[in-house]
Amino acid sequence: MSARDPGLLADLREVVGGDQVIDDPEVTASYAVDWTGRFRGPSAVVVRPGSTTEVAAVLAVCRRR
Repeated sequence: MSARDPGLLADLREVVGGDQVIDDPEVTASYAVDWTGRFRGPSAVVVRPGSTTEVAAVLAVCRRR
């Protein structure tokens, strides 16, 4: 299943809210490198949970998918 799958994105948005699921490539690019500049990794989607409960729910969605 692709990270750009509309069903996956909808499930993630339901868990953390629409503003906390970022799939704009221009925005996600800023998350592709750590603060030291040494480590890089592309990501199609950035999910920003606001609590440990939301982290657990995001992981549950990913596990189901």
